[in-house]
Amino acid sequence: MAILKNTPEKAMRYARYIVQDIGMYNKKKVEDAIMDDTFFLLYIPISCTI
Repeated sequence: MAILKNTPEKAMRYARYIVQDIGMYNKKKVEDAIMDDTFFLLYIPISCTI
């Protein structure tokens, strides 16, 4: 079930929490992806790939 946010500010705050969690639990993976310029490819859902 999706969590709906009533305002853009709440949505942005929620998005920041998600990104912080990704960075906190996958620090080495995120650092490597940034260095390789593949950060956005790292987090594309499989259903969105061609």
